[in-house]
Amino acid sequence: MSVVLPPIYVPKTELYNKFTVDCEKYKIIHICAHTGWGKTIAVLGWLKESKYSYDYIKAENQDKLIQKLMKLTISEQEKPHIIIIDDFHRINNPVIRDELVDYISSTPMCCHFILSGRTAVSAEFKPYVITRQLRSYGIEDFRFTYDDCQEFFECSDVTLSEKELNAVYETSKGYPLSLSAMA
Repeated sequence: MSVVLPPIYVPKTELYNKFTVDCEKYKIIHICAHTGWGKTIAVLGWLKESKYSYDYIKAENQDKLIQKLMKLTISEQEKPHIIIIDDFHRINNPVIRDELVDYISSTPMCCHFILSGRTAVSAEFKPYVITRQLRSYGIEDFRFTYDDCQEFFECSDVTLSEKELNAVYETSKGYPLSLSAMA
Protein backbone atom coordinates (compact mmCIF):
# COMPACT_ATOMS: atom_id res chain seq x y z
CA MET A 1 0.00 0.00 0.00
CA SER A 2 1.39 3.39 -0.90
CA VAL A 3 0.68 6.27 1.45
CA VAL A 4 -2.32 8.29 0.30
CA LEU A 5 -3.24 11.24 2.48
CA PRO A 6 -6.40 13.36 2.24
CA PRO A 7 -6.18 16.64 0.30
CA ILE A 8 -6.53 18.65 3.51
CA TYR A 9 -3.90 17.31 5.85
CA VAL A 10 -2.04 18.86 8.78
CA PRO A 11 1.22 17.04 9.64
CA LYS A 12 1.55 16.34 13.36
CA THR A 13 5.32 16.78 13.61
CA GLU A 14 5.52 16.46 17.40
CA LEU A 15 3.55 13.21 17.29
CA TYR A 16 5.70 11.94 14.39
CA ASN A 17 8.83 12.59 16.44
CA LYS A 18 7.36 10.55 19.31
CA PHE A 19 6.45 7.72 16.93
CA THR A 20 10.02 7.66 15.57
CA VAL A 21 11.59 7.46 19.03
CA ASP A 22 9.05 4.92 20.29
CA CYS A 23 9.27 2.79 17.16
CA GLU A 24 12.88 2.07 17.91
CA LYS A 25 12.33 1.68 21.64
CA TYR A 26 9.18 -0.48 21.76
CA LYS A 27 8.09 -3.62 19.92
CA ILE A 28 4.47 -2.45 19.86
CA ILE A 29 2.85 0.94 19.58
CA HIS A 30 -0.80 0.70 20.56
CA ILE A 31 -3.15 3.48 19.47
CA CYS A 32 -6.59 3.76 21.04
CA ALA A 33 -9.09 6.45 20.04
CA HIS A 34 -12.64 6.57 18.73
CA THR A 35 -13.63 7.17 15.13
CA GLY A 36 -12.52 10.50 13.71
CA TRP A 37 -9.45 11.14 15.84
CA GLY A 38 -7.11 10.75 12.87
CA LYS A 39 -5.31 7.56 13.95
CA THR A 40 -4.83 6.17 10.45
CA ILE A 41 -3.96 9.53 8.88
CA ALA A 42 -1.40 10.24 11.61
CA VAL A 43 0.29 6.85 11.19
CA LEU A 44 0.33 7.08 7.39
CA GLY A 45 1.60 10.67 7.52
CA TRP A 46 4.41 9.60 9.82
CA LEU A 47 5.32 6.67 7.57
CA LYS A 48 5.40 8.93 4.54
CA GLU A 49 7.86 11.24 6.28
CA SER A 50 9.87 8.52 8.05
CA LYS A 51 10.63 6.41 4.97
CA TYR A 52 10.49 3.20 7.04
CA SER A 53 9.55 0.07 5.17
CA TYR A 54 6.11 -1.11 6.23
CA ASP A 55 3.18 -3.39 5.63
CA TYR A 56 -0.37 -2.17 6.23
CA ILE A 57 -3.12 -4.61 7.13
CA LYS A 58 -6.70 -3.58 7.77
CA ALA A 59 -8.23 -6.03 10.24
CA GLU A 60 -11.50 -6.39 8.37
CA ASN A 61 -11.54 -10.17 8.56
CA GLN A 62 -9.95 -11.40 11.77
CA ASP A 63 -9.98 -15.01 10.58
CA LYS A 64 -7.56 -14.13 7.75
CA LEU A 65 -5.29 -11.84 9.77
CA ILE A 66 -2.71 -14.46 10.73
CA GLN A 67 -2.69 -15.81 7.14
CA LYS A 68 -1.92 -12.28 5.86
CA LEU A 69 0.86 -11.88 8.41
CA MET A 70 2.40 -15.24 7.54
CA LYS A 71 2.65 -14.17 3.89
CA LEU A 72 4.88 -11.22 4.81
CA THR A 73 8.59 -11.60 4.23
CA ILE A 74 10.56 -9.89 6.96
CA SER A 75 14.30 -10.23 7.18
CA GLU A 76 16.68 -8.97 9.84
CA GLN A 77 17.82 -5.51 8.88
CA GLU A 78 19.22 -2.40 10.53
CA LYS A 79 16.32 -0.12 9.70
CA PRO A 80 13.01 -0.89 11.44
CA HIS A 81 10.21 -2.52 9.48
CA ILE A 82 6.73 -1.52 10.63
CA ILE A 83 3.61 -3.67 10.46
CA ILE A 84 0.43 -1.67 10.95
CA ILE A 85 -2.74 -3.49 11.92
CA ASP A 86 -5.51 -0.94 11.53
CA ASP A 87 -8.97 -1.39 13.05
CA PHE A 88 -7.38 -3.64 15.64
CA HIS A 89 -10.59 -3.48 17.71
CA ARG A 90 -12.15 -5.89 15.19
CA ILE A 91 -9.90 -8.67 16.46
CA ASN A 92 -12.13 -9.84 19.28
CA ASN A 93 -11.41 -13.57 19.13
CA PRO A 94 -9.01 -14.42 21.99
CA VAL A 95 -7.54 -17.35 20.02
CA ILE A 96 -6.57 -15.04 17.16
CA ARG A 97 -5.18 -12.46 19.60
CA ASP A 98 -3.05 -15.25 21.15
CA GLU A 99 -1.84 -16.25 17.68
CA LEU A 100 -0.99 -12.61 16.99
CA VAL A 101 1.04 -12.38 20.20
CA ASP A 102 2.90 -15.55 19.18
CA TYR A 103 3.53 -14.10 15.73
CA ILE A 104 4.84 -10.81 17.16
CA SER A 105 7.14 -12.74 19.51
CA SER A 106 8.58 -14.67 16.56
CA THR A 107 9.53 -11.63 14.46
CA PRO A 108 13.06 -10.22 14.21
CA MET A 109 14.13 -7.34 16.48
CA CYS A 110 13.86 -4.89 13.56
CA CYS A 111 10.15 -5.61 13.21
CA HIS A 112 7.78 -3.30 15.09
CA PHE A 113 4.00 -3.21 15.22
CA ILE A 114 1.41 -0.48 15.33
CA LEU A 115 -1.94 -1.74 16.55
CA SER A 116 -4.51 0.98 15.90
CA GLY A 117 -8.13 0.77 16.94
CA ARG A 118 -10.86 1.80 19.33
CA THR A 119 -10.17 -0.50 22.27
CA ALA A 120 -7.71 -0.60 25.14
CA VAL A 121 -4.88 -3.13 25.26
CA SER A 122 -6.31 -6.62 25.73
CA ALA A 123 -5.05 -9.07 28.35
CA GLU A 124 -2.99 -11.03 25.80
CA PHE A 125 -0.69 -8.02 25.38
CA LYS A 126 -0.14 -7.34 29.10
CA PRO A 127 3.27 -9.11 29.09
CA TYR A 128 4.43 -6.47 26.59
CA VAL A 129 3.15 -3.75 28.91
CA ILE A 130 4.84 -5.27 31.97
CA THR A 131 8.18 -5.70 30.15
CA ARG A 132 7.93 -2.16 28.74
CA GLN A 133 7.80 -3.30 25.14
CA LEU A 134 4.46 -1.59 24.44
CA ARG A 135 3.70 2.13 24.29
CA SER A 136 0.10 3.35 24.21
CA TYR A 137 -1.26 6.52 22.64
CA GLY A 138 -4.74 7.95 23.24
CA ILE A 139 -6.96 10.81 22.18
CA GLU A 140 -4.84 13.46 23.90
CA ASP A 141 -2.00 12.57 21.54
CA PHE A 142 -4.23 13.14 18.49
CA ARG A 143 -6.07 16.26 19.63
CA PHE A 144 -5.37 19.27 17.39
CA THR A 145 -3.65 22.20 19.04
CA TYR A 146 -4.83 25.74 18.42
CA ASP A 147 -2.06 26.13 15.81
CA ASP A 148 -3.09 22.85 14.14
CA CYS A 149 -6.67 24.17 13.91
CA GLN A 150 -5.47 27.39 12.35
CA GLU A 151 -3.36 25.47 9.81
CA PHE A 152 -6.27 23.13 9.06
CA PHE A 153 -8.59 26.01 8.18
CA GLU A 154 -5.89 27.75 6.14
CA CYS A 155 -5.40 24.52 4.14
CA SER A 156 -9.19 24.39 3.70
CA ASP A 157 -9.16 27.94 2.26
CA VAL A 158 -11.40 29.08 5.12
CA THR A 159 -10.53 32.43 6.63
CA LEU A 160 -11.47 32.84 10.29
CA SER A 161 -10.99 35.80 12.56
CA GLU A 162 -9.12 35.17 15.79
CA LYS A 163 -12.45 35.29 17.65
CA GLU A 164 -14.00 32.75 15.27
CA LEU A 165 -10.96 30.48 15.48
CA ASN A 166 -11.09 30.62 19.30
CA ALA A 167 -14.79 29.69 19.22
CA VAL A 168 -14.15 26.82 16.80
CA TYR A 169 -11.29 25.52 18.90
CA GLU A 170 -13.31 25.71 22.13
CA THR A 171 -16.29 24.02 20.50
CA SER A 172 -14.33 21.25 18.79
CA LYS A 173 -11.90 20.62 21.68
CA GLY A 174 -9.37 19.80 18.95
CA TYR A 175 -11.37 16.80 17.71
CA PRO A 176 -10.27 16.36 14.06
CA LEU A 177 -13.61 15.03 12.75
CA SER A 178 -15.42 17.97 14.36
CA LEU A 179 -13.06 20.40 12.65
CA SER A 180 -13.70 18.71 9.29
CA ALA A 181 -17.43 19.12 9.80
CA MET A 182 -16.97 22.82 10.61
CA ALA A 183 -14.78 23.52 7.57
